[in-house]
Amino acid sequence: MSQSASQALKQLNAQDVSRTLERTMNVFRGDHEQFPELLKDAGSFLVNHFRKLDRTQQYVALGAIALGAVLLGVRLINQINEGEVEEIPQP
Repeated sequence: MSQSASQALKQLNAQDVSRTLERTMNVFRGDHEQFPELLKDAGSFLVNHFRKLDRTQQYVALGAIALGAVLLGVRLINQINEGEVEEIPQP
């Protein structure tokens, strides 16, 4: 591991990481009421830590975020199609 990657990992706050991962798992398991908190936690985590990462780590993080968004979207669409979740009314 490079020196900058090692320093970046040391600067991450374990509570921020665990809170964000916990909310992600809860939303993925179907507790959609925690989605706003997940967005808030993930957003603050990214703002606080994204600048500390080197370019390669930033690309990997963005790829992981994009993949997670796609997976959550596909799962939500499947749940809507199966009738497990009501569709969100459009204004």
